[in-house]
Amino acid sequence: HTAFRGIQQAHHETRVAMEGLADALERRDPYTYRHSIRVTEHVRTILGAMPQIPPATAEAIIAAAHVHDLGKVGSRDGSLIKPAELSDEERQEIQQHAAIGAEIVSRLEAYKLSVDTIRHHHERWDGTGYPDGLEGERIPLGARIIAVADAFDAMTSDRVYRAALPVDVAFAELAKGRGTQFDPQIVDLFQEAYQSRSTSTEQPMAIESLPGAPVRASLALGKRLIPRLVARRRRAGRPVRRYRPAPAPRVPIGPRLSPTDRVPRTSG
Repeated sequence: HTAFRGIQQAHHETRVAMEGLADALERRDPYTYRHSIRVTEHVRTILGAMPQIPPATAEAIIAAAHVHDLGKVGSRDGSLIKPAELSDEERQEIQQHAAIGAEIVSRLEAYKLSVDTIRHHHERWDGTGYPDGLEGERIPLGARIIAVADAFDAMTSDRVYRAALPVDVAFAELAKGRGTQFDPQIVDLFQEAYQSRSTSTEQPMAIESLPGAPVRASLALGKRLIPRLVARRRRAGRPVRRYRPAPAPRVPIGPRLSPTDRVPRTSG
């Protein structure tokens, strides 16, 4: 029992340290400050609409969301805050951040279930993302969730290259990316859950940055939303499938980039 508590405490301290580092990195750019915290809130919203996800898996996805951009520690400030179009060299440098972040946390026991999610959060549903060109359900579920949350926050926040977009415009952009950039069902789940929370009189769910953060509130929300979403999809003639975490192929940590890779400016 004492040994188990010691392991829990070590994981807790690791998470606190890594999240603090991620927060410090984002302070380099006032436009992205607290970006990962907002992304984590959106991830919680999506997970709330997926009550079938085991709590341990949900917590690993939340842990990944907090530090998904940690690999930008290797990116130059000039590339991160450049208002103009990135050069090919700058684009390739930034595209390495997902693999670098995964490599950093791969050495930490507290993130052993989050490594693949961090590595693949810039993959695209159609297989044209990076760093490994995974497609469809070969992309880890957590990475697909963070991809939607990341893009939404990037669009609804002020950036050096443009002002924040209205929420309805951001959702329209996510809809355009259904089946190409994003998992279609994740987009639908997020929009339904976000709109339900926005019109609810309940207190918004708090964002916890510590290990073992409760997900019960999110799961309760999901149980209310699932029947409504299923009915909505059936009325629209869209297929309804049951989500199960899809195993992702284990890949070596390290960049594998192509000069043709592009960083969508809707990403965080």
